[in-house]
Amino acid sequence: MVQGTKDTYHDIKWLSKLYRKKGYKHFTGFEIKEKSRIVYDTLKFLPFSFFLIVPGAELVLPLYLLFLPNSIPT
Repeated sequence: MVQGTKDTYHDIKWLSKLYRKKGYKHFTGFEIKEKSRIVYDTLKFLPFSFFLIVPGAELVLPLYLLFLPNSIPT
């Protein structure tokens, strides 16, 4: 799971550098194929990130209630 997250981060970083360098035009065949793969992987990763965020939010909830006790609904 950790390696996949790192690979996704590096792919998005590579894609953003490519867009800055080329300006959204004149891509080679390899770059077009990689761009579509990275976008597809990123869209697949978004629902998966929900399962990473929810447990983390459950761990932070006691601290949130400790520092903001008036946030509890009445």
